[in-house]
Amino acid sequence: MTGRTTENDRPGTPRGSHETGRGHEPQGPGPANPADLPRNHEPDEDHEADEGREVGRARRRKEDARLVTGRTTWTDNIRLPGMLYVAFLRAPMAHARITRVDTSAARSRPGVVAAFHGQDFAGEQGSLPCAWPVTEDVVIPDHRLRVIAPDVGGGFGSKLQVTAEEVLALLLTRRLGRPVKWTESRSEGNLTVHHGRDQLQRIRLAAERDGRLRAVQVELLADMGAYLMLVTPGVPLLGAFMYGGIYKMNAYDFTCTGVFTTKMPTDACRGAGRPEAAFAIERAMDELAHELGLDPVEVRRRNWTTHEDFPYTTVCGLTYDSGNYEAATDQALELFGYDALRAEQARRRAERDPVQLGIGVSTFTEMCGIAPSRVLGSLNYGAGGWEHASVRVLPTGKVEVVTGTSPHGQGHETAWSQIAADALGVPFEDVSVLHGDTAVSHKGMDTYGSRSLVVGGVAVLSACEKLTSSPA
Repeated sequence: MTGRTTENDRPGTPRGSHETGRGHEPQGPGPANPADLPRNHEPDEDHEADEGREVGRARRRKEDARLVTGRTTWTDNIRLPGMLYVAFLRAPMAHARITRVDTSAARSRPGVVAAFHGQDFAGEQGSLPCAWPVTEDVVIPDHRLRVIAPDVGGGFGSKLQVTAEEVLALLLTRRLGRPVKWTESRSEGNLTVHHGRDQLQRIRLAAERDGRLRAVQVELLADMGAYLMLVTPGVPLLGAFMYGGIYKMNAYDFTCTGVFTTKMPTDACRGAGRPEAAFAIERAMDELAHELGLDPVEVRRRNWTTHEDFPYTTVCGLTYDSGNYEAATDQALELFGYDALRAEQARRRAERDPVQLGIGVSTFTEMCGIAPSRVLGSLNYGAGGWEHASVRVLPTGKVEVVTGTSPHGQGHETAWSQIAADALGVPFEDVSVLHGDTAVSHKGMDTYGSRSLVVGGVAVLSACEKLTSSPA
């Protein structure tokens, strides 16, 4: 029996950009035995979920045994017969015209099989005035394209891209007839991975003398870099929904101008447009408090959405379903002794103490869990925001969950097992979760924007519900 669902059941584009050697599986040490792990962090029985449910139950994560011991298929462990290793020479100047590239010295070095420069790929790859277009010479039919994403050590911000180096590795594999491996160094990452944000912000507030907001106007100059990557122009536009923060006001105006420069492109990285918005509105609220001679917390208190207002549609067009900012703030102020800190700050200033005390206040709310919605529609987000999952019950009664999300440390294998165990009434231990290989999980929108649980997890639950509602 199988059940599958694509959250929102919308078609989308297949993911993938790598061609692997036919029939080759990643090679590396196998998973560790969970019994080999230290046992000083056993689940707390007092925190077990109610009524025997798995969701919410304290569990030792299924994936941790292999991850914390390193006994897994990290990319550095992958060795294929005849594998070659590629390195890229980066331009030593940030902005210059390249007149000639001489690869003869590189070709003469011991162990070097081949050396190439841009003109060697120009015919295959197509013209490159900006970005990396996919030409007919590079297109690979789906049945010959397999993308394997083994375990990784974590997510460090930049993600989503099909990079130029990946495309070149593919071309080199086809040219040389041997597997080619590229491992980016950290310094390469700092130089050539897309950056997260580069903006000039002009923020104007209209407010009453009592500190109550009436309007916010935002004008952005957003650096796109030298060319566009996957969602480069969409990143500052995501922030457009957040410049109102948690505050009530009557009017809002947002203008963004994208600018091409000679730098690396910007794209989604750690917040993707939303931290910029939070910084802008919170800095502006501090300026308002300073101009009016009011406490920064009090200015925010006079303007934020109260718990009685929910659900509340903001001036930016989002509907917030719930919240209690006043209670959360009161608790925070009490925890770190805000009044006492303000008194200490005033004393030091009055006494001209050489060690002054600064106190910062900021609120932050975030839209995340990117899914099919009118917000994505308004941004013309072509990918749709859907997620895929399928569930199979094997002849043994065991369950396989196939998910389009690909984790990098979040614990999907454990959480998805708990969801399926509750939905199907099977033991947690009898559920296995498969991911990260297009030969197994052939489609999915992947892991970003805090969407895995709320979109990918819901897709798993929906697939389970379809399975249990199917006729025997």
